[in-house]
Amino acid sequence: METDMRIPFNRTVIGSKEKKAVMSALERGSIAGGGMFTLNAEKKLENVLGGARVLAATSGTHALEMAAVLSGLKPGDEVVMPSFTYPSTANCILKTGAKPVFADVAAQGMNSGIEEIREKMSGRTRAILSVHYGGLSKDIMEMREMADRDGLVLIEDAAQALGSAASGRHLGTWGDFGCFSFHETKNFKAGEGGALVLGKARENLAERAESIRNGGTDKARFARGQTNHYQWIEEGSMYLPSDILMALLGAQIDEMDSIIEKRLAVFNAYERLLDKYGGCKFIKEYSKAPSGHEAFNAHLFYVVFDSPERRRFFQGQMEKDSIQAFTHYWPLHMSLMGKSMGYHDEDLKRTCEKALSLVRLPLYENLSSEEMEYVVLKADCILREMARGE
Repeated sequence: METDMRIPFNRTVIGSKEKKAVMSALERGSIAGGGMFTLNAEKKLENVLGGARVLAATSGTHALEMAAVLSGLKPGDEVVMPSFTYPSTANCILKTGAKPVFADVAAQGMNSGIEEIREKMSGRTRAILSVHYGGLSKDIMEMREMADRDGLVLIEDAAQALGSAASGRHLGTWGDFGCFSFHETKNFKAGEGGALVLGKARENLAERAESIRNGGTDKARFARGQTNHYQWIEEGSMYLPSDILMALLGAQIDEMDSIIEKRLAVFNAYERLLDKYGGCKFIKEYSKAPSGHEAFNAHLFYVVFDSPERRRFFQGQMEKDSIQAFTHYWPLHMSLMGKSMGYHDEDLKRTCEKALSLVRLPLYENLSSEEMEYVVLKADCILREMARGE
């Protein structure tokens, strides 16, 4: 095995099918939003998700912003959500004038569970925003039941979760609204892009969602010949993605099963390695594939050590072997913005401890077998050394 190998954390490779699709869009002159490639990508996503109504968007962030507006959030409302997530998840709430209320992560995993969410609810709670970190969910069925019982809106930040399911149902389809991302770091890439999914009970909002993403106009109805002119009907923005990006995404969706299969091979190799050290005190937890035959997209693989110092040691040793291993989110309640809202680090103890001690391993579908074996070999050597020091 080569010793001068360098393994980046992420690698984007665009194949011949993707290039052909993009060239087709360019040759047709279909480069703006709302064209045939956008409609085609939406239909493909709807087929993947079992028929749920899908609207393509310029990013996962913009899908979240649309969901927040469609949820009817207003000043004085509160939305309970994890602190361990990307800022867009909270920003979409703030843009409506509502307040994000941060919940701790569960004892196992990096998502907030039903107990953590319930603990932060109040009489002002209007919605729950569940994040599916790494393509895995936590108590999403129970959250759906609680939302139905208490009259709450359930929004899914499924940015990392296309191709994963819970109890046989696609993540992103449990909520009133589901939001996906197609950023270049995701399993299925458009460079930049996203999608809003309308739950069955919210499909009546499809025309309003079209209006919001198209400048607040009824231009989508005009394009379908349902009106002889279009006009400004409400406040909106421009969330329609370019047909060029949607051509790229459509080709990626066609390869969905193959992409997931290749990512699972890497994920499983990492999980087998960590299973060897599962009883060691210096490892608190690591990514685990769902049990049974539940669909899983293997978006990422993380390890949580027992301290930030252990995490830094492992990360540093991997870097010496030319392997990039990265941390992830700085929890929102610990950020400058979170502190301006009155939060302190210790308010969400588990989130603080886990986030500072978490590291992710390189995981992508074009990681070769040789590269994967190199990562496993080097990580095994480092973990063995750490185990000897216990």
